[in-house]
Amino acid sequence: MNRDEAEAVLGLWRRHCREAFGGRDLTDDEAASTLTTLTRIPESDQAFCLVAQDGGELVGFAMGHVMGHPVMRGLAGELEDAYVVPEARRRGIGRVLVGRAVAWLRSHGAGTIRVHICADNTATQEAFRRMGWENDFATFSLYPTE
Repeated sequence: MNRDEAEAVLGLWRRHCREAFGGRDLTDDEAASTLTTLTRIPESDQAFCLVAQDGGELVGFAMGHVMGHPVMRGLAGELEDAYVVPEARRRGIGRVLVGRAVAWLRSHGAGTIRVHICADNTATQEAFRRMGWENDFATFSLYPTE
């Protein structure tokens, strides 16, 4: 992913954040960090960022990684984020992105694959259930204090 592609994905990422977090955009530092992450993904054989286009326009992305445990055998996969712009939803684009993400993770050795979805995002939770994913545990987060 070159810098122009990374900046295009960052634009979608910012839109996703505003949508998911009540209008809150990334700070300049968060945007810079995200852009750095996106441009570094091609350097890794453990991470990916896939994009979806419709008529030459970027309409979605999915990213994730495989990870190992320092003691336990095997790899797990994580679908970190998947987003499709609202005007392109309900056309199967998200399903294709998620399917390709799962295929990438499996081809890189992932057994169990997880995705974290906000507790109040019932529409996305239902979409993943329809794709065969199971809601098998809850995640609690402890964020840094400033």
